[in-house]
Amino acid sequence: MSQDHEDIQKLVSFPSVGTRIIEDSYIVTFKERNDFEHPVIALPNNARKGEVPVGKPTSGQSEQEVASALNLKGRIISILEVIMQLLFK
Repeated sequence: MSQDHEDIQKLVSFPSVGTRIIEDSYIVTFKERNDFEHPVIALPNNARKGEVPVGKPTSGQSEQEVASALNLKGRIISILEVIMQLLFK
């Protein structure tokens, strides 16, 4: 492991959370929703909060649905609906 990789790992590692670096991955952040545009990421379903794992949407929206809408060539790892982000590789 390179020194840069080790330094980055130390910066983002929280033992209680178990974070890790995913090589060759990207985070895409979408702008805030408004009333006249159709959002790529569906609104969270607060009634399902706590029922689904972190990174899986409470709306029931699938990774395939989002990837198709964006014409992504990679694989979506997580849909972070509350903060309007996708993690993909």
